[in-house]
Amino acid sequence: MPKYLAVDELVRGNGLCNAGLYSFILVGYMVGGSLIPTPGGGVKVAGVLLAASTLGWLAALKTLRAGANDPDLKISFNWFAQIGRMAQIVKNARGVAPPLFGVAVFFLLSTAVTVLTPLYARDTLRADSLTATALNGLFAIGAGLGAIVAAGLAKGRSGLGYSTFSVGLAGVFSLLVFFFSPFASAAPGETLKASALLTTPAGIALSFLFVATSALMGVYIAPLQAAVQRRAPAACRARIMAAGAFLNAAFAIPGSLSTFAITNTGADPSLVFPAIAIAMLAIAALMLHRRRSLPEGLYDEVLRQS
Repeated sequence: MPKYLAVDELVRGNGLCNAGLYSFILVGYMVGGSLIPTPGGGVKVAGVLLAASTLGWLAALKTLRAGANDPDLKISFNWFAQIGRMAQIVKNARGVAPPLFGVAVFFLLSTAVTVLTPLYARDTLRADSLTATALNGLFAIGAGLGAIVAAGLAKGRSGLGYSTFSVGLAGVFSLLVFFFSPFASAAPGETLKASALLTTPAGIALSFLFVATSALMGVYIAPLQAAVQRRAPAACRARIMAAGAFLNAAFAIPGSLSTFAITNTGADPSLVFPAIAIAMLAIAALMLHRRRSLPEGLYDEVLRQS
């Protein structure tokens, strides 16, 4: 993306790309959630995955060509050595590591919510599996809306101020999800249906909180992605972004394993929301501290003089 967009267009570019990503995630929830309960659902889902992967590969072939920033770079298949080199590059690149870790934390939190939502729907809300799919769909919708908002907010600015505000407010909304859950749950012996999310006052309020929380996180991530792309030296930018992809996966793993913390302890799945809220508020506090303590100019809030 930094090859095709101006510096002050990166936040908008990342926001629009994220919106497309979350839209397809939503489609995946809908298709996968409807296919998996049917006879031979696993085979059908596998077929969809193969077809989607093929379409992604074909789309990648149509990507606009751009010259290499380091044409003499040799490909090495020594994975462990390359991981060490990428970590060293990230360490040496000024101002790159904080937004890189900020993006990785987004994947940790969003993965935890995604995998725990079915347990939350079943045990806390006393809902059926379709309701769990609907809640995850609302989470994807909110993230997409937030990405679009991020694309519109940060014109000529880094957007990191919006990122800080958004993650803090998302923490507040996540706490509200926890406190509101008992009011939205079905009565003992009854089952909450997905339609209740749009037809009852409690369901509508819970849906709003899910969408709002994920939308704010959608605003949070785009400026951080743009900051990495903007600050990384061109000669090693691709390797820094590769390190970011590795870090995202590394952080997503404990997020996905968080389900065992619930199933092995019998804890209330809704506890994930105050835990996430604490993490979000801590991130906001850290970003505020960093903004106030860094030397003038490193925070690069203003990118273009109006």
